[in-house]
Amino acid sequence: MSRYKRVVIKRGILLFLGFLLGGLFISCQGKLLSREGPLLLATTTSLDQIGLVASLVDAYQKETGIRIHSIPLGSGAALERGKRKDVDLLLVHAPEQEETFLREGYGSFRAPILSSPFIILGPPQDPARIRQETSFEAAFTALSTVGETLGKELFVSRGDDSGTHLFEKKLWTAIGRRPAPPWYLETGQGMAETIAIADSKGLYTLSDKPSWLLYQVHHPEHQLALLYENPQEGITTYSIVVVRQPQNPRREQAALQFAHFLTSPAVQRIITQYTVQGIPVFKDSQGVNKE
Repeated sequence: MSRYKRVVIKRGILLFLGFLLGGLFISCQGKLLSREGPLLLATTTSLDQIGLVASLVDAYQKETGIRIHSIPLGSGAALERGKRKDVDLLLVHAPEQEETFLREGYGSFRAPILSSPFIILGPPQDPARIRQETSFEAAFTALSTVGETLGKELFVSRGDDSGTHLFEKKLWTAIGRRPAPPWYLETGQGMAETIAIADSKGLYTLSDKPSWLLYQVHHPEHQLALLYENPQEGITTYSIVVVRQPQNPRREQAALQFAHFLTSPAVQRIITQYTVQGIPVFKDSQGVNKE
């Protein structure tokens, strides 16, 4: 047998053993974790409500046998859970807070996995005339001016330290305004509930686009309209964050594997092909739609 053939055979055997050991490792890890309970994923309410998280978790469990239980929370609340090590993973969209989370040693890994646009919803009559504006800051300035002039309910916020609420607060700060009652309300609830309140009262609200599309499916008689969207700004990026678990490195390693699963090309394609009302609503971690 030639030296070349021996090398090829040797490499083939090593490759086979690598796949075999990798499969055994995942299988054993899945069995060990099953005794401890599922991995816990704190996820944004928006991604949970539209069903994307369930689709990704189900696909991973079928492939690995590792169970993951999702807990819908605003990004702020999810990060607090992570600091207490009550969960193993975070799926959030609060970039500055995520960076602080890692910098302070609470997380061991972070990677963007998808993005989608923010939008402003409101009554079709559009009393603040935000349709004509060219930036989110200009639209929020118009809302603030009209709200203060009218002195009655005009805008409803989630008010829950979610990624959407944090983006909203950033806009108010940028234009130097401090929204307050009576024209400004806070729900302290998720996106679907906040949209429902805006719809019933004829108010404006900031939303992510997937949640709005889903709301239309469940409420075909809605009265709200999409009044402002800008593809050049107002794009929110969702990242997966692995919580540092020094007392349980096995769970942290399993969480890291799920994070790598989400960033894999095959799963990125699943994400970009996910639709609401037949409309693809997400871009991949690079901000690209893949039809």
